[in-house]
Amino acid sequence: MRKILQTLFITMMIGSPGFIKADHHEDTLNIEQLAQAFGWDLEGAEIQSQKVADGLYVLFGIGGNIAVSIGEDGVLIVDDQ
Repeated sequence: MRKILQTLFITMMIGSPGFIKADHHEDTLNIEQLAQAFGWDLEGAEIQSQKVADGLYVLFGIGGNIAVSIGEDGVLIVDDQ
């Protein structure tokens, strides 16, 4: 589950325009610092999934919920934060 959470996090950060140039800022947090700042326990995190409909799921876990739509054209991930 930690790998799924890290993959989703990295995917969201890459897709966010504010994070594209993040490595050039001195005050950018890495994943461990971010988790500590929000009080997240990534090692002990329990991510639960629930099927809403065919091809539509919700992931419940650290920091909010994530909708996952799986279709013929690919996978769409929507983070509610």
